Amino acid sequence: HRWGDGAAEIMDFAVFSGDEVFPAVIRSGDELALYVRYRFTADILRPILGVTLKTKEGLTVYGTNTEMALMDEAFPPGEAGRSGIALCQFRLKCAPGDYFISVGIASRDGAGEALPHDRRYDSIHICVEPNAPFVGLADLSARLEFL
Repeated sequence: HRWGDGAAEIMDFAVFSGDEVFPAVIRSGDELALYVRYRFTADILRPILGVTLKTKEGLTVYGTNTEMALMDEAFPPGEAGRSGIALCQFRLKCAPGDYFISVGIASRDGAGEALPHDRRYDSIHICVEPNAPFVGLADLSARLEFL
């Protein structure tokens, strides 16, 4: 599902796990690198890039954006005609199964409400295979010991 006012456009993406591009499966605990190519078709004040990971049932496992994340630098200015590539990396410590990644570019209006420019819901499918057994959605890497 894609929607927004078109002031920004998500043009393409690439998913890597290690050196493998568009892997058929990713082992739980491996790092995933998501590259997103974007461009602005209009001037946007303080653009926001967001990424969300969901289960196939639609449950949000994790989401972040350029306003929430700790970043070394801010999202580049949203100047009409400007394009670039964003990189989002995270360790996929999820239970085995099918997941979907949504990406989007938005900004905020004067009242602080989000203005969607290009949102692509559930557009990237990934399949996670087990690494170590656990129960639930996420591997919290618990340590058990006797004292």
